[in-house]
Amino acid sequence: MMFVKPPEIKDRDGNSYPELMVKFDKQEVKKILKEGNVTLFVIGKIDGKFFVGEDGVGVK
Repeated sequence: MMFVKPPEIKDRDGNSYPELMVKFDKQEVKKILKEGNVTLFVIGKIDGKFFVGEDGVGVK
């Protein structure tokens, strides 16, 4: 799956902790997710450190 734009890591909410934002093509995501509320998980490694993230999204 292709990103809409490259992922960015920066402090978006001003709490001194950087956040990772990734954006995917909506039509490609709709092909693999069922309609309704779903929780997405992201697991990865940046600069030698592992991370886990999750967020709920609504799919129409």
